[in-house]
Amino acid sequence: MRLKVWSHFYPSLDVQLASDYTGGTEGLCKMADQMKKPDDILMSSVAFMAEDVLCLAPEGSRVFLPFAIIKAGKEFFRPRCPMVIDQGRSAVITEDILSDEINGVYINAPAYLKAHPKIDFIYNSSLAIEIFTDLEKDADRIHLYGDENVNMFISYMLKRKVKSHPEGCVCPTHNRIDLEDVKTIYDAACKGYGAENVGILIHGENRPETLRWGIEKGALISGTGGMYREVEKGEKCAYVIATEEGLVSRIKHDFPDKKILPVLAHCPNMKTITLEHLRLSKKRIKEGRVGARAVMDRTKPPYYTVEVVDEKCCVERDGCDILPTPIEIVIPDDIREVAAERLRDMLYHAAGQGLGE
Repeated sequence: MRLKVWSHFYPSLDVQLASDYTGGTEGLCKMADQMKKPDDILMSSVAFMAEDVLCLAPEGSRVFLPFAIIKAGKEFFRPRCPMVIDQGRSAVITEDILSDEINGVYINAPAYLKAHPKIDFIYNSSLAIEIFTDLEKDADRIHLYGDENVNMFISYMLKRKVKSHPEGCVCPTHNRIDLEDVKTIYDAACKGYGAENVGILIHGENRPETLRWGIEKGALISGTGGMYREVEKGEKCAYVIATEEGLVSRIKHDFPDKKILPVLAHCPNMKTITLEHLRLSKKRIKEGRVGARAVMDRTKPPYYTVEVVDEKCCVERDGCDILPTPIEIVIPDDIREVAAERLRDMLYHAAGQGLGE
């Protein structure tokens, strides 16, 4: 099989440029779903994105992470989305907390939750708003499990209270962005370029006050893929962007004629993977050497059992296993099938671009 390297927009720019394909979460999912034949895919991303790609890729595909830190022999420490701690492993979302009504889970969730029998749909902002509209008579029975800031944005746009779970579940990277910093950069941009020439792009995981201000100013509230496309196709000469620095670096690289004025945030989990990790993992995959297999556990957190295949690749440090080697993601067929079906519902149901990119 061919070996391809895919990257999200948040790893460092050199890692992105060394990849065969780069996109947001939604873009990575669509790319996997449109594959015509199986490939080996080496993912520069956090774990849940690799899971989504594996669920949607053709049968026979293999998906690897080039680096991992494993705690207690099972639990992914890095690279993983911090929100996933609240979406499963910390026992915040369990059989006991899921409602008996209508449940939606945010795209930044592990595959076993996406396939859980009590989950009815996966959402980003567009899908959630459509579902509330389609199920108007049942809207009071819908519960959203995921990023609290995204859920509050949905509530604001719908002008109705949303049942959001769990309390305090946010993306720490975007939640650190301060509205006053955004305002300061925007005001300076307007003075320099004229307000009519300045676009505002805000990731939907920002704080509610930042999102509300953005709506008042006519900002695009979107995920990474939507922000990238707006700069690519937009006619503004300058853009104020409030998101993770990896996307900003890629936009500056690809569109040097646009003035990019960032309010930066740093995601350490997305910066874990390096060019050396990619080089070593590509070499070992081509040689048929897999360092470890992370097998999804369908029962309860921690949701992986990690099997070290090549002990020579494993380094113990501070109670953790360091694996600078290809780690194959393995998901039981029943979880893959249900998660893939619900991911496709999200990808092709929602109009426009959602927040979970």
